[in-house]
Amino acid sequence: SNIKNTVHSSSSHQEYNLLLRGKVDVGGVVGYVDNAIVDINDVEFIHVVDGENVASKRINATQSGAGGIIGCTRGSIVSVGNSTVVLTVGSSSTSYAGGIVGYCDSDLTLTDVTVSPYIEVDNYAGGLVGETTHLKTMGIIYVIPRFSSAAAVIASQYAGGLVGNGSGLKLNSGESIVMALAVGNSDSEYVGGLAGRVYDCEVSTNKLEMGDGSTENIKTSTILIQGAKYVGGLIGQLYNATLRGHDANVFDYNEGAGVTLPSKRRFVWDVNYIVRGDNYSGGAVGEMDEGSNIYNICSNATNDGDDRIGGIVGNASKTGNVIDCVNLNTVIVKNTSAGGICGYVDGNTKFLDCINFGTITGGQYIGGIVGYASWWDGHTDIDWCVNCGDVTGQRTVGGIISYYDTEGHWYYPSNSKNAYIVEIAYKCANYGTIKASNDDDGDDHTHSIGGIVGSAPNTKNCIKRCVNHGTVDGGDSAFGGVGGIVGSIGHDP
Repeated sequence: SNIKNTVHSSSSHQEYNLLLRGKVDVGGVVGYVDNAIVDINDVEFIHVVDGENVASKRINATQSGAGGIIGCTRGSIVSVGNSTVVLTVGSSSTSYAGGIVGYCDSDLTLTDVTVSPYIEVDNYAGGLVGETTHLKTMGIIYVIPRFSSAAAVIASQYAGGLVGNGSGLKLNSGESIVMALAVGNSDSEYVGGLAGRVYDCEVSTNKLEMGDGSTENIKTSTILIQGAKYVGGLIGQLYNATLRGHDANVFDYNEGAGVTLPSKRRFVWDVNYIVRGDNYSGGAVGEMDEGSNIYNICSNATNDGDDRIGGIVGNASKTGNVIDCVNLNTVIVKNTSAGGICGYVDGNTKFLDCINFGTITGGQYIGGIVGYASWWDGHTDIDWCVNCGDVTGQRTVGGIISYYDTEGHWYYPSNSKNAYIVEIAYKCANYGTIKASNDDDGDDHTHSIGGIVGSAPNTKNCIKRCVNHGTVDGGDSAFGGVGGIVGSIGHDP
């Protein structure tokens, strides 16, 4: 099938009153595609929303499957090219809504499309696709405010600037992707500037531009990614997936000359706006889970929340890697667990060649690289990481990691019953001022402050080849322990 030169638009900036409405699978061009080859080109929908009339839904499936061009597609090969969609999609009861396709279980290719949607639905909302199993982008993709400040993507769960929930994402085949929409609200879960949730695939951001931009007809505004839980500047939750950014090493290892500390001016950031999530919130990823990885991501997002807040990732669960990542901006947590790279680690995660330049501030468990590490699912490695930002908390503060709890677990080699010593940090450095504002007069040693580690309240711990160049200030209160390297280590028998 081939659909071309289809125009469904209002005249210049005038409200257009057409309403497409149904229960399921409603699309501006096609409602439902099944087991077909469909090529849609040169389509234009410009239904301007003035900001006061966003509740007047232009394409509405009251139950599921609302799309600016296709409501739902399954088992098909679909391509959409050289098209513009500026309209409102879905309603509060809708699941699966997207600026181009609501639900996609097909091979979908988008080439040179511009989308400026207003989407506020129940679940699964994306600037391009609500949910997809295969998405490839070509040419230049714009997901931007155009003519109207009302453009946004909002859902109670799974809201993304491009995709609400998806796998099989190939976003690096074209020239560029420009995303500049507000995503989520204060009650949303699984919210990301790129995708609410990504699973079982690798996503590259090397063609992604996130910010206001200067393209004609883009309306400049403050970009906010917000939600209650699992909120990321790029992805709300990575599940058995990999996020990969610009292919560049953070540190230059010169043989015989040591390691050169990079300048903050060297880095080009992938994320550059406000990320606000109550829990599990990160400048790039809210949560990484089930063997997920983050490589070569730099965040310049201002990031604040209540618990488990990180400059790159809020919460890291189970096996994974965070390598060659940089945080440039502020991380603020109201309660516990904030880090320049990661707020909270459940274990068996490796942090390698990461650097934090941002100021980290919060209540308890505040670290320059990692806030709190728990042995829930294995050992956490922090190697060759550097903190250059000031770190301030009420209690339990560390230049690299605030609190490392092995819960009595140790390594056991396969041929021996002797336990390995747990290595907390290896070849790490702190240059920031580490400060605690503890208002308690108690002597609890878990409330300690250290240039590298705040507190490691278990036996068989090791901090190896680390250096602290920063001031450590425990204040005037009777604190649990203040140390240039570690505030407190071990525990009473």
